[in-house]
Amino acid sequence: MFFVGEAERHSAVPATVLILRPRLEAAPFNPHFRYNQRTFFNRRPIMKYLLVLGALNGALAVILGAFGAHGLKSRVDAAMLEVWSTASQYHFYHALALLLVGLLARQLGATGLVTAGWILFAGMLVFSGSLYVLVLSGQKWLGAVTPLGGLALIVGWLWLAATLIRTQ
Repeated sequence: MFFVGEAERHSAVPATVLILRPRLEAAPFNPHFRYNQRTFFNRRPIMKYLLVLGALNGALAVILGAFGAHGLKSRVDAAMLEVWSTASQYHFYHALALLLVGLLARQLGATGLVTAGWILFAGMLVFSGSLYVLVLSGQKWLGAVTPLGGLALIVGWLWLAATLIRTQ
């Protein structure tokens, strides 16, 4: 970002140097960097996307849970209904976690919270999504993908804890 008018404030530095030299800002990998209202998504706060994702996934978890309880009862056996129930429970818990992380990120502004939110979202997508598809399709090999989603959920929670410990 270049700032016009800096030459007037810094008369000892030639204007051409100020125009060619960008203003230094904190890098995203800096642990003390905090997000501000200017981000790369249409200049909206990235925390808002976590909040919206949490709300939409909460609604989707309720819809899919109701579908499993009412629509799948006559189509799949009891073991697969239990798998669907596990998927919808974890889906709902982590939708609430996304809302929590979004609120914490908005309040504290730490980039690690945003990263934890995206990791939790990816884990929720892989874990619950693979279980949903396993029940609907009957493809047993999808059971091997589910632990990767669980691992991502664990990493997301640990990332959240580490960020909260480091945040002042």
